[in-house]
Amino acid sequence: MKKRYTFLIMIVSVLFLFAACGKKEYTFYRQMGESVDLSSIEEACEVLGIPQSELEEKQGAKKDTVNFTLTSCFELLPDSIQADTAELYITVDQGFVMGTQLYAVCENADYDPAEVYQIVKEQCAAIQKAYPESAYADLHEGIISVDGKAPASFTEKYATEEEFTEALSEALDTDIPFLTVEEAWWISKEANVTFTLSVRLTSDGVVYCWTAVNEAARTDYLLRHS
Repeated sequence: MKKRYTFLIMIVSVLFLFAACGKKEYTFYRQMGESVDLSSIEEACEVLGIPQSELEEKQGAKKDTVNFTLTSCFELLPDSIQADTAELYITVDQGFVMGTQLYAVCENADYDPAEVYQIVKEQCAAIQKAYPESAYADLHEGIISVDGKAPASFTEKYATEEEFTEALSEALDTDIPFLTVEEAWWISKEANVTFTLSVRLTSDGVVYCWTAVNEAARTDYLLRHS
């Protein structure tokens, strides 16, 4: 009896350990991607693991578009980001989920650029693990920036922390003091669905934004309402 009891304790302990490890794994990247192009907001909420009853619904600019918002959703953020505000936005067009966006603001003028660099680097690595095919070049094809250079992703531009902090220092010393870094991945290249992480740094704080979008649906929406 004692051996049997000990064995049960061991099984329960192992299951608890697996459950704890599972909670630490950040799966929102995939949840965001899987929620796009679903035929109802109910399905999207189920995939994202959020209560539909807490969503704020607002009619979009056009009658066939509905916007949903979930405020104070800090539980969706990675552990490394301590934000002051965190909001989730879901856009439904013609009944289908066109895109989802998680928007987090860190209102801290004394943030450490080196720490932000590490956070962005870790975020990029985690998203690349979920969606290994880069969409950055495809999305920016043919676009030339103001300084005459083609746009480059975060990992292409800033291989080292020093390069990043130097670029931030130079950006904050201009008439428009901010630095925006961005990367994009294909959730599904065939379905034309992308996942983008953008981070904006200013003298007042940092804004993180994760966006999953059905690019074809967005283009269709823009063409219909142009």
